[in-house]
Amino acid sequence: MTSLQGLIRHHGLTEIEGAILAAVRSAVRLSLGEPNPGPGESRIGGLPDLPAALSWPLSEGGEALTFLLQLNLRDVPHFAGNPLPGRGMLYVFLGLDEPASDVEHRLLLYTGDEGLSPRPLPDAPPANENYGDLPPHGLGTVLVPDLPRWTSRAYEALTGTLSEDGQESYEALIDDLRAGQGQGRGHVGQLFGHVTGIGHPAEEDAFMVRDVDRAWLYDYGKRATVDMTGADAWRNLLRVNSVRELDLTFWDAGYLHFLIRQGDLEARNFGETYAAIETS
Repeated sequence: MTSLQGLIRHHGLTEIEGAILAAVRSAVRLSLGEPNPGPGESRIGGLPDLPAALSWPLSEGGEALTFLLQLNLRDVPHFAGNPLPGRGMLYVFLGLDEPASDVEHRLLLYTGDEGLSPRPLPDAPPANENYGDLPPHGLGTVLVPDLPRWTSRAYEALTGTLSEDGQESYEALIDDLRAGQGQGRGHVGQLFGHVTGIGHPAEEDAFMVRDVDRAWLYDYGKRATVDMTGADAWRNLLRVNSVRELDLTFWDAGYLHFLIRQGDLEARNFGETYAAIETS
């Protein structure tokens, strides 16, 4: 915490130093590795390495979901409270991302002992042709502290008492913290940490769609009648950025994120996650 405390004081935020330190969450930054990683390695793009027990997931319409990435859980750095097992594979498959909200997807967790081998595309039309030809690259991982950023309930709670100058100082603190973590070129995304939204809190969208009424997602009159404290149960599971080196672009150079309830994460239940693209 020493370097973070130094940044807090450098930016004149000692009045909320305790709140900032309390808001820190562990996150795993994902960076772009070497091309063509071997079987069973963490990767983005290419083909998934699946066990025989897992079928290639299909969309509700019978189309083949697009493989996006796989994360070998041995690569996740150890930290207190990590809800994932120390071995196994987490797979991410994506459906059509139009509209950008409630994107169809499948997250598969495999912790068995079967061998893994590259799985060719099934004999089914693709659900999303935008990301199916990504050149395979490995994924590097590093543990970093993460603070609330942009539009989120945690960000609003932390910065709500600050003046406009104070909020600008907090943003500068975040920029310096992330610059020190090397979050620039080759930054693929982040596992865990804080939810980040654009325009309004993204965890409230997840709460509306999964726990209230999907039809109310864009009905802000009805949303105003809902007690949004239930949205605090939603957490960032995974965020995948647009990556120039891969020619990977989510809409207008935005990012794709997957949110999960805290209880589901602890139970390793990935069946009710929420996926959406955030873009300006």
